[in-house]
Amino acid sequence: ITIQLDRGEVTAVDGDSLTIAEATGSSVTVVLDDDTRVRVSRERGSLDDIEVGDVVFVQSRVDGSVLAKRVVIIPAD
Repeated sequence: ITIQLDRGEVTAVDGDSLTIAEATGSSVTVVLDDDTRVRVSRERGSLDDIEVGDVVFVQSRVDGSVLAKRVVIIPAD
């Protein structure tokens, strides 16, 4: 199993995918599913909590596609 870690700003989100702009200038799109776990700071969240402009940390499993297993929304200061 390959694990991918991404951190950046959400530039697009729809029902089954999330696109993140990373500090390196690249972007990555990850697939979301019912097993994707979301945290808002330290609290449990849902996929509906993810919005364009949020800064997130994403842990994904790479197996043909990039499937997000955990998304942590990092609160603005």
